[in-house]
Amino acid sequence: MNDTTHAAREAERAAKAKALIPPAGSEERDFWLEAAVQHGFEETAGGEHVPEYDPPAYFATADEVLALMASARQQGRDDVKRQAVALRAQSRSNLAFYEEHGSDLALLEGQKVAAFEEVLELISALQSRACDAETFARRIHAGQVDKGGAPYTGHLGRVAARARAHAEAMGLPRQHAEWCEQIGWLHDTIEDTGTTADDLLNAGFDPAVVQAVQLLTRPPGKPYLECVAGIIASGDRLAMIVKLSDNEDNLDPARALPTASPAHAERYQRSAEMLRAALAPPPSTTSRGRDA
Repeated sequence: MNDTTHAAREAERAAKAKALIPPAGSEERDFWLEAAVQHGFEETAGGEHVPEYDPPAYFATADEVLALMASARQQGRDDVKRQAVALRAQSRSNLAFYEEHGSDLALLEGQKVAAFEEVLELISALQSRACDAETFARRIHAGQVDKGGAPYTGHLGRVAARARAHAEAMGLPRQHAEWCEQIGWLHDTIEDTGTTADDLLNAGFDPAVVQAVQLLTRPPGKPYLECVAGIIASGDRLAMIVKLSDNEDNLDPARALPTASPAHAERYQRSAEMLRAALAPPPSTTSRGRDA
């Protein structure tokens, strides 16, 4: 590996780790710092003389220790994933050998391959799970409020919860439901902040998540319902589910915004109708025979 490639990988790893750091004031951040204290961390403002202790304590600013913990967490995920990929490759090779020679061990090896596939799926979910999306969104949208003056992250959280519930009710795979929740948290990041699709990819989010966020990003000046039609035409069910959840939250009487016009409500209602129709299962083609 040359120096340029190594530096690029290290930069990517650092970006992923940075995205894991909980936002200021969050319960998760407090939990991380409490855990650090239990392991010998003592906070310092930085720059002052640090006395020697026996046993030694670890002195660092809160930001330094959080960055270190996030880096270790990301490194651990990467190491486990590499091991699982190697073990899966070995099992696949064994399976091919046993099948070629008609060995009874093929069944057992096939089960091992399936187990490693599930492990890798879980690791993938952990690498960009919903709480990471929430952490990312809360940091990116910090200080933003909706038209009613409430923190904008409240809307994002409700959309994320609705989207996951919809996906689960539709019987989508667990990973897709997880992605729907992540997209719910992230759906306005590109449109309303300086975040780019590359930023999301570099933070470790799955390409399927990033693609949906891009579809949900409304270009300036493009008519709202035209954008919705484009989401439907893409066939991306994840984006459609999140857009429907967004419409439902905007239509919720409990979130009645003082500046919302009847035209906005009609637009959201029409969009929701279009999306529900697109997400509805196709009618059954099974026909009942005539009675004899």
